[in-house]
Amino acid sequence: MIQPIYSIKPFNAEAAVTLLAVTSMSGYILGYASAILWNRLHR
Repeated sequence: MIQPIYSIKPFNAEAAVTLLAVTSMSGYILGYASAILWNRLHR
C-alpha cells in the first residue's frame, strides 16, 4: 500500500501567531533597510 510522505498536523494557534509575528517583523526590518539603502544610492 502507498503511504503518504507528509502528514498534516492539527492547527496550532500559537505557532500561527508566532509565524505571523516573525514574518511581519523580518519583512518590516528588511523593507526598511532596503529603503534606506535605495535612497542613499539614488541621490
